Amino acid sequence: MSDDSEDPTDLVIGTAGRELVRIKANGTLIYGPEYTPDEAAVEFWTQMTQRRLESEERLVQLSAMEQLVLALARADLAYEAAQLRSKKLGATSEDQFAHERCAAEWESKVHRLTEFARGLLIPPSAQN
Repeated sequence: MSDDSEDPTDLVIGTAGRELVRIKANGTLIYGPEYTPDEAAVEFWTQMTQRRLESEERLVQLSAMEQLVLALARADLAYEAAQLRSKKLGATSEDQFAHERCAAEWESKVHRLTEFARGLLIPPSAQN
């Protein structure tokens, strides 16, 4: 294959530095010098399976992240409301206690979200 036929939008199927087949955006196939249909098919489906697993893992992460962020938002609203009640004239000790409880709950949610984010930054395999 010549370098002038390469395009970053091409789908390349290959292994260990060997380009088996290049699929151009217009559907044209360019076969590599060591192309075999069976090897190209196995490599294609292996890579597609890997991408699907990565995609599913990412969806699970996004769902978990969404739940953590929504929980934090709910805790923040409750904390703000309790804080306002505790600062009103005539606030009771129960209002102050509710404010402190909401503050602790908010801090707990922040901690959970931070730990989740840390897990995304540092993969589990590197945490040991």
